[in-house]
Amino acid sequence: MNDLVDELAVVERDRFRQAVGPTPGAPGGGGKISDLPIEEQRAEKRRRDGRIPAGHLLLVLGLSPDALGGWEANPVADDVRRRLQEWIDAQAQLHPDLVVLTGLRPGAEVLAAEAAIRADVPYAVVLAFPGMEAKQAPATQARFRDLVGRASSVANFHKKVPTDRAGFAANLKQRERWLVDAADQAVLVWDEQDARLDATFSTLEKAFGDDLLVIRP
Repeated sequence: MNDLVDELAVVERDRFRQAVGPTPGAPGGGGKISDLPIEEQRAEKRRRDGRIPAGHLLLVLGLSPDALGGWEANPVADDVRRRLQEWIDAQAQLHPDLVVLTGLRPGAEVLAAEAAIRADVPYAVVLAFPGMEAKQAPATQARFRDLVGRASSVANFHKKVPTDRAGFAANLKQRERWLVDAADQAVLVWDEQDARLDATFSTLEKAFGDDLLVIRP
């Protein structure tokens, strides 16, 4: 739908230009992003969408706390955080402008932010909607808000809070697709058993190929 909306906007822009004449320095040539060579698509998306942070973006998605040893501190989560930090450290050597991209959902996405802090690499947060931590336990809320406060940038994908389960699920799915489109490479924390991440893995594998790392707890 983003491509469709963009195409409609381009049509209206060009109609306006025809009516008033050329505007010196007017940006962009319009058209569908998907028409561009693959190596140029992400750069064009960033030019058009101010929510996308600058830098080489490393997206981290994956398992919830229930599949990472639980909601409290534990060896499984500690090991995943350590391995994320090692990978972030390595990628920062290759990409000095590296930025970790996370939605801060409990589990892998929170561990990614904490790993970025330990690696001394900035991280950008794209929340699904405002106040997404409201129903979490007090300790989890405090952890979430601390990480939001340390982020290099924070954006809300949707401005309104979903009113039901279907809206919540759709919101998260749209945000995930946006994150994938914005990123340059990705990490998926996945045990290859949680079927809820099957589609996510397929999407990431198609988008990033060899630039996708799977960390298995």
